[in-house]
Amino acid sequence: MKNSIQPSKILLSAAFLAAGMLATPTADAGTLVDAVKGGTPKINIRYRYENVDMDGMSRDAHANTVRSRIGYETAWWEDLQVMVEFENITSVANEKYNDTINGRARPIVADPEDTELNQGYVTFRGVQDTILRVGRQRIKVMNDRFVGNVGFRQNEQTFDSVLFQNTSIENLTATYVHVWNVNRINGNDHMFGDLNGSTNWGSLSYKTPWGDLTGYALLIDLDNQSGGALRMFTTQTYGGRFEGKTEVMDGVTALYAFDYAHQSDMSQNPGDYGVDYYLIEPGVKFAGLTTKVGYEVLGSDWTNSFQTPLATLHAFQGATDLFLVTPARGVEDKYAKAKYKFSGMGLLDDTVLSFMFHDLDSQAGNTNYGQEYDFKISRNFKTDYGKFFASVEFAAFDASSNNGLGYVDVEKTWLTFGVSY
Repeated sequence: MKNSIQPSKILLSAAFLAAGMLATPTADAGTLVDAVKGGTPKINIRYRYENVDMDGMSRDAHANTVRSRIGYETAWWEDLQVMVEFENITSVANEKYNDTINGRARPIVADPEDTELNQGYVTFRGVQDTILRVGRQRIKVMNDRFVGNVGFRQNEQTFDSVLFQNTSIENLTATYVHVWNVNRINGNDHMFGDLNGSTNWGSLSYKTPWGDLTGYALLIDLDNQSGGALRMFTTQTYGGRFEGKTEVMDGVTALYAFDYAHQSDMSQNPGDYGVDYYLIEPGVKFAGLTTKVGYEVLGSDWTNSFQTPLATLHAFQGATDLFLVTPARGVEDKYAKAKYKFSGMGLLDDTVLSFMFHDLDSQAGNTNYGQEYDFKISRNFKTDYGKFFASVEFAAFDASSNNGLGYVDVEKTWLTFGVSY
């Protein structure tokens, strides 16, 4: 469960330790007491209102939740650093939504009440060009398409894991992650709130003048929990990604990302298949405007489809989250997105406007699921009293009348305020 790190597995895996981000070297504290006294407290509070209007449901969802995090990171001592962070999610009004646990006859808002250890890890930097980290931690790799923290939800996804990152070869970053439990957004009381098993991520990323070229492998071998209901996610995935940018003229930058992966069944997965994933995403950035178009495919053989259960899924295929599990026929997502950041305009400075459009089809059979429009306005404020964040978002999925696969019209609205110290 998310509130207990397994010490035996930490010790067993310690030989493979790891780190997600390279820390800036600083002088170690003289004593352990100095390291604790010289640490940094971390406080983060976020309120969110979420409304969901879904066809076929007689009542909307109305969720008012507050997420509070409080943590402490010690200073370095003997090349060691400790981080501990607790998290609480509380509903501040009547729970007029299905939080995935209470079973209410309303649309789902996956923010159940919970209190837990969100992060708790030890980092070691005593080996040159290497960071080692072990414990419960936030993990984000590449663009979060395969492994991410689902930061949008109030209860983020964290990993009981060992990580390794080495940069001893110029321009080359080697990363390895071993995970024995995934602490999912549904919390401790949900039957699928934890994914136990053995998950391994490995990647080699080489920085070229035109961008980063990365080869990666993800092997997910889940325990036979909950009667084997999650065995479909026991898979092996191998792929490569190239992402970069190039200035094509003064003030104008070309953006590009290409990704390909092949996924097949593994271990106790009942399927016998091999399917592909690929992404093409060109774009351009000029002044404060960034625009991109993309074509992303999660393949299918009509029965089995490409799955990414550890991803930050909210960031892909539309903010209404209708495709968190890839349908059996797969998904083809043709999309366009634009983002504009105001500057030199007084009170509007640092305000960001975002827009996305998705046209979603099945990969097998070419059936249109529907279209989605997403809008967002956000602003960060930095003051003497902390860092503040505010945003308003709206997403609308317009289901195709002939999709025949159960998709219906959905509208979602979010209002978010946050502060961190």
